[in-house]
Amino acid sequence: MMVRPVVSTSNTAQNTGEEPPVSRTFLWSWCVSLIPILIGLHAVGFWGRGIVDREARAFILNYLADRPLGAILFDPSLNDWGAYQARELSYLVDYFDAQILAGLYSQGMLLFIPASGALGLALFMAVYSAGAIRLLRLDRVSTAMLLSLFLSSMVVQASSAIFYRSAKILVSLLLLTFLFQTISLVQIDRTRRPAVWMFALLFFVGLGMVLSDRQGLFFLLLFLSLYVLWVVASPPSFRPHPRTSLSISGTCVAAVLVGTVYNQVIAPSLIRNLNGYDPDFSYQNLNLENLWSIIPWQQAGQMFLHQAELWCGNVPLWALTALLPAACWWYRKNTMDKRGVVRDALVTLATVGGLLLMIALMIIRHPAVYTIPDHSYWYYFLPTHVVFLLGFSLLCSRLAIHQSKWRIGVWLATGILVGLNISHYSTYRNVMLESSWFSEQAAYTERTFDKYDRLQSQDDQSVRRWVTAEQFGGVLRLPVPAEDYFPDSLDVALATKAGVGALAHAGGMQWPLLRTFFDRNTSPLNDLSQSSAALAAWRDNGIRQVIVELDRYADATRGQAVVEAIRSSSEQIIGETQRGSVVQFVLADSVPLHRETQTLRLVSNKDFQLSASHNAHSLPRLLDGDVNTEWSTAQRQDGSEWLTLVFDRATDVARIRLDMHRRSFGDYPRTLRIESSSNQGNSVLYEGSGLVPLVRGVLHDNFLRSAIELDFTTNYTKKLQIQQTGQTVETPWSVYEIRVWKR
Repeated sequence: MMVRPVVSTSNTAQNTGEEPPVSRTFLWSWCVSLIPILIGLHAVGFWGRGIVDREARAFILNYLADRPLGAILFDPSLNDWGAYQARELSYLVDYFDAQILAGLYSQGMLLFIPASGALGLALFMAVYSAGAIRLLRLDRVSTAMLLSLFLSSMVVQASSAIFYRSAKILVSLLLLTFLFQTISLVQIDRTRRPAVWMFALLFFVGLGMVLSDRQGLFFLLLFLSLYVLWVVASPPSFRPHPRTSLSISGTCVAAVLVGTVYNQVIAPSLIRNLNGYDPDFSYQNLNLENLWSIIPWQQAGQMFLHQAELWCGNVPLWALTALLPAACWWYRKNTMDKRGVVRDALVTLATVGGLLLMIALMIIRHPAVYTIPDHSYWYYFLPTHVVFLLGFSLLCSRLAIHQSKWRIGVWLATGILVGLNISHYSTYRNVMLESSWFSEQAAYTERTFDKYDRLQSQDDQSVRRWVTAEQFGGVLRLPVPAEDYFPDSLDVALATKAGVGALAHAGGMQWPLLRTFFDRNTSPLNDLSQSSAALAAWRDNGIRQVIVELDRYADATRGQAVVEAIRSSSEQIIGETQRGSVVQFVLADSVPLHRETQTLRLVSNKDFQLSASHNAHSLPRLLDGDVNTEWSTAQRQDGSEWLTLVFDRATDVARIRLDMHRRSFGDYPRTLRIESSSNQGNSVLYEGSGLVPLVRGVLHDNFLRSAIELDFTTNYTKKLQIQQTGQTVETPWSVYEIRVWKR
């Protein structure tokens, strides 16, 4: 609903006859203006020192990685769990969130309140206050009360201090800016031509919405539809100049088209060039046939009503319905343009229909939005509440509430709704804390702060840690804790990024993933024959001390067996001390593996023939470019497994990569022998553990596609034999992709 606010030229004091002195009015309005500021501050501290989401912990470490900024941003496998959504602008904001968190942590302050949440809220308040007063002609008190209503909503309060993603707060801020910019264009006199920069600003803000989140694209398309409806339904004298309307519509279309080209062409190309893989579009492919079912619409209706209740102080629907006739009467009484009443009703109904469609699509794409109770209280519906805010604000502007004798009543009603919103915080908070997803995040955060505080106070005896970064290198503690202590991962990531110490070359963002690998049933720690390989892998990635805490093992004999297995690798140990139940090993420096520095070329799949000892019918999966499909021996490793590549011509094979998947790291080859055959004879290019290059791959690749990657010296290979020569109790050998490079 667009408006051209009618501003009376008469003196307000003459209209009411009861205006207090200007100084008193000024003081009163500024006192009321403090209310949204206080509510905003409450939102920032709603969860104390903040709450960190499980996914965000991985994202933070990725954003702190020692990688080029472009490679970090254009990596949806790390930033979005492989679900490509073309929202790299939000990743950029997430990147700065992570940098600020790390900076505060380095100064001895652990906070999980995202900067985008606090700063975004402050910018939102500033933009709304300026727009409501200057464009909608609302008085300062009405502006403050409406803003307070928005800020007091549980969705705003709960979202601001949760470290998750910035996408929705970014869309909310840009959506508000976009709508106000459109209103400013609509309000320009028909005889004047808007400046080009105004449309340019509208375009870039709209494009920013598209590049921030898929909701941004939806709201831009919804706005375009609503604007066309508003223009068509408005009286000719109320419409902006046709040139202005066409320019606004064209700007929206241009933003959508550029965003589409970015989504389909530009971003995939950047991802391919910077990170070497094609993004997975499957998350963007919605099954629209589900829209013909009544179920998603019923669920969307329930969620829409719930959001309306969260906005209006949880007032029952019947109470709001009872007020509808009175509201319609008041609206008609205060609105001289009867056609405008019909137009506003149509636009309002279309807006509600659009929001229902969006929520239905959200449920179809991500059912957890509906099935997990806490998901309706935070993050996902922030932009929806912006629409509520603009709708209420436009209504008040349309009714010229700042001149109406009813304005005090409106202030009181709004204040009551704000009070009701605040009164339900404890109830809503309990709902979230009892929900399956959010309760886990809150509990983990609480444990993290507790451990952090105890470590800060030197009371660290009961704090379980796994890997820590010290000046001389990394320290590994066994047994592997069931839960990682996130600040340890921060320390390692920062040490890696700083480029100092033995951990300088180890990928800090991946240590939690490695911890999970070593904590599984398929962990090398559960196969003592792999202890030597595990030590070599840790040494290769900067670990210089291993501390075994025997009293922490549930099975004492298992702990002692781990100690004896480590001792048996005497060639890797340069020192050992024991104090009580704590055994400390000092490891020797690792011998760097050969890494090729020349520019390499990827060998085409057409240039070699692939064969295998097992399941030859699955070999095409190794060359299909899909990291989620694998070739597997489907039986335990017994030393007889092999893959063979026969080249069309003699090839100087410089590098080979065997992609793995995080769900089956345990299927790694226990021992590898890679042999080259040529006219000059046979030569062994690599013989040793498969665990060492795998751990390096886990620490240096992404979450989904960690790989065994080996570089070779100069060779003239006609046939490359990859043999698995180790043995396992039950674990097969699996490979997801195979790639070869040549000099």
